Amino acid sequence: MTFSTTGSPIEARAQNESQFPIIFGVCAGVVLIAFLLLQLAKKIKAGYHTPEYLERQKQRTTNRKDIRAVTEEYGFTQEEAQFLEVQCRDRRTPNIRYLLKDHAQTLALIKELFQASLSESNPEGDQTLIFSIFKKINKIRLADAAMTTTATLPVGQKLLYVDSEGKKYTTSVIDNNEKGLTLSAPRDRSGMEVVPENLSKITLMMQEKNDIAVTIQVRVLLTQEKPGGAILLTTHGTHFESFLKHEYLYVHARLPCTLQPAAAKPGDGGEVTYVTESRTYKGLLLNYSGTSCNIVVKNPINLRQFLRMSVRIDGEHTEDFIVMAMDVAENKKDGIFVIHANFVKMSEGVKNYILSHIYSFTPE
Repeated sequence: MTFSTTGSPIEARAQNESQFPIIFGVCAGVVLIAFLLLQLAKKIKAGYHTPEYLERQKQRTTNRKDIRAVTEEYGFTQEEAQFLEVQCRDRRTPNIRYLLKDHAQTLALIKELFQASLSESNPEGDQTLIFSIFKKINKIRLADAAMTTTATLPVGQKLLYVDSEGKKYTTSVIDNNEKGLTLSAPRDRSGMEVVPENLSKITLMMQEKNDIAVTIQVRVLLTQEKPGGAILLTTHGTHFESFLKHEYLYVHARLPCTLQPAAAKPGDGGEVTYVTESRTYKGLLLNYSGTSCNIVVKNPINLRQFLRMSVRIDGEHTEDFIVMAMDVAENKKDGIFVIHANFVKMSEGVKNYILSHIYSFTPE
């Protein structure tokens, strides 16, 4: 096979040179298009962060993708996720991803779900799911609000000093430096100073927003008398614990109850059972919170004694609780003992009932 060429090298060079402007124009066009596409992409991306876009995202109806996202973030079970998806779909709930970041909106949704459950055929099952979802949301809220240092506390920050008996006294930050905190002397409601001992470990409490509070442990290094009152020099915080204030609010009760001393018996697999004695005391349940209660009895009770308490907490059905006596105060004038007890064991239904009253979810 033979190939033949026509024309001289000079003619070929001239032909190639005449194509340079075309090639240059094509390259320039490609670069310009790429530049414009890049600018468009930046503009679109920037649009995702505008207040208008975010507001549209907040207001749009929750979809399955949103449910998957919050299920992963909050650790919902498949059953909880399915329940939440159905409820959000039926109510056309705004974007659940954003709603759960707002404490007031979350409370409103949980209250709505709880009240709707009252008319269902299996209200206890739905309520257990609702409060399980609520608990997991609050767990993430507490983790996000976790405090790790007192070095950032501003001068003037109000705090509570909590003594060994749980009594609270007001104090505030006077100074904050790398060595520690300077606090005003804690005062009771009458204005009297309550000064802890030097080198003692004390607990401070700070009220944060959205129903969250935090306890802080510090050590008192030195107390000094000043013209305006004593001051405390303390270390920076060494231990922090966040909790929900609402679950420590008390609901008035004044319900008759019976108490029986009980003993904890460890079983197989770490499960604990509580064996009650035959002795029975009559008492009065004064009030209760999500974690504890106060009871009046005429019989002395030992500290850290387990008790089985039977009470019609809803006014109709008798329920059994296991509680532990954490504090016993004798009122000699009236011949009674006031017991502060922590809840140790209760049914899911009773727990739901208590939480619904603490958070005022029940209809008026």
